Amino acid sequence: VQTAYQRRNDLIGNLVNTVKGAADFEKSTLTAVIEAHTDSKGTDSYNQNLSQKRASSVVNALKAYNIDSSRLKAIGYGESQPIASNDNEEGKAQNRRVTALLNQ
Repeated sequence: VQTAYQRRNDLIGNLVNTVKGAADFEKSTLTAVIEAHTDSKGTDSYNQNLSQKRASSVVNALKAYNIDSSRLKAIGYGESQPIASNDNEEGKAQNRRVTALLNQ
């Protein structure tokens, strides 16, 4: 069983490979938007702050792989965009997520 830290590192590694491999990222005009979300546990303010920290953490990890920070943007959405019910643990787990959008 992987820890959350190991899953995070695996996901960041996969994202780095995708970004760097996408149409020769360094020579392209691609940008990446990192979006983070939370479940509804906690206050709106707490979840907004937590999601922003999560998105920023991924951006900082990408910068550590020499991806130009001017091409990266971190957005935290808190609990405002659930993809599942927050009434059970499975739904809450689905709502705690980070997504990356590559834009040309």
